Amino acid sequence: MDLALPEVAVDLGDVARRAMSEAGGFDLARQAVDYPALRWEVAQPIVEQLGIDELDVRSNLEALVAGAEVCRWSGALAFPFPLPALLARPIGGEARFVAAVDEGGTWADHADLAGPWVALSTDGQARQAVHDPRPRHRTLGPFVGHLSLDADAPEFGTEELVLFCLLDCWRILGALEAASELSVAHVRDRRQFGRALAEFQGVQFHVADSAVAVRGLRQLAKYTACRVADLGSLALVDALALRAFALESANTVLSTSHLLHGAVGFCDEHDLSVITTSIQSSLRLPSDLARTQELLTAEIDRQGFAGLFEWGEPTETRRTT
Repeated sequence: MDLALPEVAVDLGDVARRAMSEAGGFDLARQAVDYPALRWEVAQPIVEQLGIDELDVRSNLEALVAGAEVCRWSGALAFPFPLPALLARPIGGEARFVAAVDEGGTWADHADLAGPWVALSTDGQARQAVHDPRPRHRTLGPFVGHLSLDADAPEFGTEELVLFCLLDCWRILGALEAASELSVAHVRDRRQFGRALAEFQGVQFHVADSAVAVRGLRQLAKYTACRVADLGSLALVDALALRAFALESANTVLSTSHLLHGAVGFCDEHDLSVITTSIQSSLRLPSDLARTQELLTAEIDRQGFAGLFEWGEPTETRRTT
C-alpha cells in the first residue's frame, strides 16, 4: 500500500490548517464554548470560503482523503464545526448534516446548527431530524444537543454511516496527534531533579506507547480510506474496526498525555484540555468502546472480515474421540 497521501489532499489540508489557525485555533474553540454563535459567524464562513462544503468525498479516493485530511486538522485544532457530519452527506441533496446515533439515541454534536439533519442509526435506520431545544449535554461534549426525529429518510443508508464513521476517526486521529506532540514538547521542556522529564526511562516508555498508538491509528486510517473508496457501503465492518481502534488509541494517548502534564493539563487555559474536551463527542457518540466492539462483532458475523486470519467456520470438522 502506498502510504503517501495524494498531493491534492495534502494541499487542501494545509490550506484548511492555516485558515483554522488564523481564525484563532484553540482560542476560537475556547471562545465558542461560551459564545456558540461563533460557529456560524466565524467557523462556517471558513468552511464555505474553502469550498469544503462542496467537496464530494464519494467521487474518488483523492477527494475522500482530502476530506479526511480536513477532518484531521479540525481535530488537531479543535475546530468548532461538525465537518464529518457535513462531508458525509450526499452532495446536492437537501440534508446539510448527518449524525450517527445508536439505537434509540438522539444526541448529536452541534445539533443546534441549522440543518436539515438526518440521523443515521447503527441498526440501519435513517430519519429526518431537527434540533430539539433542550439544554446541551456538556458531559458528552461542549456542543452536544438533542435531535428530534421525524419521518424516515429512505434515500440515506449504510454508505453515509460508513463515511461519517471514517471521517470522524480522522478527526480523532488529528486530536491524538496534537495531544502527543504537546506531551513530547512538555517532557522535553519540563525539568525535575535537575534533568528534563524526557530523560527518565519511565517517561520514555509512556511517550513510546503513545507514539505507537498514534502511528498505528494513522496507518489504519489510511488503509480504511482505501477500503471505503473501493467498497462503499460494504466497508462498514472496516469502518467499525477503525473506530474501535481509534477509541482504544484515544484511551492510551489521552491518559498518557494527562499523566505527563499533571494538573496543568486539566486547566482550560492549556491546549491539551481544549483538545480533550472537544473530542469527547467523537469518543462517546454514537457509541463508546464496548458498544462499538459489540457492533463490530455483529458485523463480522454478518459479512466477515478481511485480515490476517480468515473468519468463519473451519473448513474441516475436528474429529472427536
